Amino acid sequence: MKLFFSTFAVVAGLCAVADTPVATSADCAYALDTAGGWPRAIKTAAGMAALPSAVYRTGDTLVTTAPDGTTTTTAKASDCAEALPINAGGLWTFANPRQKGEASFIVRHSIYGTLGEGTLASPAKLVDADELVDLEEAGTAGDGYHFTLLGGDSLLSALSVPSGFAIAEVADGLWRMDASAEGCRYTSAAVAYPIDSKQTGPNRRTNTREALPIAYSGDNWHWNASQSATLTITPPEGDTATFPRTGTGVEPFVFDKLGRWGVRLTMENGTVLDSFVDIFGGFILSYH
Repeated sequence: MKLFFSTFAVVAGLCAVADTPVATSADCAYALDTAGGWPRAIKTAAGMAALPSAVYRTGDTLVTTAPDGTTTTTAKASDCAEALPINAGGLWTFANPRQKGEASFIVRHSIYGTLGEGTLASPAKLVDADELVDLEEAGTAGDGYHFTLLGGDSLLSALSVPSGFAIAEVADGLWRMDASAEGCRYTSAAVAYPIDSKQTGPNRRTNTREALPIAYSGDNWHWNASQSATLTITPPEGDTATFPRTGTGVEPFVFDKLGRWGVRLTMENGTVLDSFVDIFGGFILSYH
């Protein structure tokens, strides 16, 4: 009981002291940006000019990753506030390891005059989801406008397509705007699409008389004809067979020994797919 009252007295005394400010200052504005995550899109020269300076303390370092992947580290010898060193379109990433902070910005190429002409020879370089709509509304983009997407892997799914237009993939990473009166938004060139509906996979069961077509691809069936692939076939016993191939196709192979065979596909990017093929046999008994 004595300990309880002593503790209460100390707490009450602290509360009384806290009611009297030790020091005061003039009112100051405090800004907190809670709008969305990273990266932030910078769409205009005015938006670039309005970007706040970064604040550093003595001993901080700024690690800058430019759109071309170049990384630069700059040490700060004193407390300071400086503009971020953005001087080109693309994705910029800034990190302060000492403060454990990171920020990234997607900057439109139009700010620096490097957007491109929108032609097949000079496609526009788009970096954010609203850029194509903005270009169409400004009269810059229209039917036949060619562009590439340089804002990350998710940009295609996030891209806003102007009303009355569809986008078509011309080549790997190259797109074109096409007038579309039927509400179509995306088109692609016709491609052959293989599907094995004989039975579920990847494992198979067959006999020694059938040549089983083994599918291969160097890029996980994205149809890049220049990507390499290697098929490795391991019999139940004996030597392993290796088939270096390029592009996408099938390799007919006769499994001529009973038992379980291993089939491995190694793609150019290092992806490895494995399956097994069980070869069964039998005999025929005739009655006369």
